[in-house]
Amino acid sequence: MTTLHVEISIVPIGTGSTGISKEVAAAFDAIRKTKDIKTTKLTAMGTQVEANDMRAILNAIEAAHQAVKLTGAKHAESVCLSEWII
Repeated sequence: MTTLHVEISIVPIGTGSTGISKEVAAAFDAIRKTKDIKTTKLTAMGTQVEANDMRAILNAIEAAHQAVKLTGAKHAESVCLSEWII
């Protein structure tokens, strides 16, 4: 079975504030609640997740973007680093 380890960094843009803690918290909660994401760990640089397939990872990224949008941010950028253990 393949295991994916991915670090997802979301950068909210157009929040009207220099602080982004509200948006980061919303993104983390959305990632944590995504189906088939096995583990989550919030770090200074992003959220580390583990899943068995890429679809779960992509769903987590989409959920994070939607959560940031719901906070009122104009848009968000994401950067993902992945490691596949086969």
